[in-house]
Amino acid sequence: PITSSEFYMNLPVELYSPLHIQLFNLQGQLISELNFQKDRTGTKTLLTLPQDLLDGIYFLQIHNSRGIVSKKIIVQKQL
Repeated sequence: PITSSEFYMNLPVELYSPLHIQLFNLQGQLISELNFQKDRTGTKTLLTLPQDLLDGIYFLQIHNSRGIVSKKIIVQKQL
């Protein structure tokens, strides 16, 4: 689970064209457009979640010129 509002995600190299990352809840509602930046090595991407995001299951949609990739994430800030 993700336990803070920032986390790293490994993305395939082919996704490193201009990216657009969105966060959706289980009902398919758009929660946020995510801020992100690549680390210095270019192998990981640092994503920043909204500070007021509640614990739960969400989906990231990562858009680029080649298509869309969806990833399920579990947010559990309150341990």
